[in-house]
Amino acid sequence: MTLAPNAVQVYNVSYTLTQADLDTNGGGDGSMTTASSPTARRPWPAVTPNPSLSSAASASPLTRTLRRAELQLHRDQHRQRDPHQRQRGGRPDRLDYTLLQSDLDTDGGGNRQVENYATADSDQTGPLLDFEGVTVIYDAQIDLTKYVSVDGGSTWDDANTLTGPTLSASAGINPLFKYTALNNGTVTLQDVTLTDPAYDLNGSDAGTHWSWGELAPGVTAELIFEAPFMPGQNSGDATVVATALSPVLDIDNAYYLGV
Repeated sequence: MTLAPNAVQVYNVSYTLTQADLDTNGGGDGSMTTASSPTARRPWPAVTPNPSLSSAASASPLTRTLRRAELQLHRDQHRQRDPHQRQRGGRPDRLDYTLLQSDLDTDGGGNRQVENYATADSDQTGPLLDFEGVTVIYDAQIDLTKYVSVDGGSTWDDANTLTGPTLSASAGINPLFKYTALNNGTVTLQDVTLTDPAYDLNGSDAGTHWSWGELAPGVTAELIFEAPFMPGQNSGDATVVATALSPVLDIDNAYYLGV
């Protein structure tokens, strides 16, 4: 190339910053440099002269490119210091956890939360610890329904008001009572026990109560009991109690009229 005295020849050059430039901290000094001599630290691709551009105009894109590279380098260094700032374009790891019934039964270990702790480290940073928690819904409930049948169990009446269905002594049958206990909460209930003061639900066994034991959420326990016929208005409150972090109970009644 021949260049006359006082003449200006303009070249447009550009360089795309690579991940290696960032990983090496710009070669160790935190910046990217170039020079017009063959001894430039980083070679530039071949360029094509463009005499129509002034020197000032041609230098501006290169200056902006290097400044953007330096700014990007500082941002990456900042991200290494700040573990809470996610890199753009990075793909975060995702871990799924299926909530267990035991998480609910223990009220999230006693603090009504299930937490996930995570630790991350790298060759350039020390270990960093963070966690997230979700609130568990601890809801201990039980729903008792007492039914009566005066037709041998063909039909059942949730007879909560007087006088209830009528049973004639001439029918020669005894009334049947059906007790259902539904766990309509979110936690497992323990020691689910049914009592009805009017009757010995346990038969020849000791005590007068009936024990269902453990009852999982959404499950219904059932007992059908044959009671002796009694003339007149009959009623009785049945009670179910269960153990959770605090006791739960429910009461229901059923009427029938013996004639």
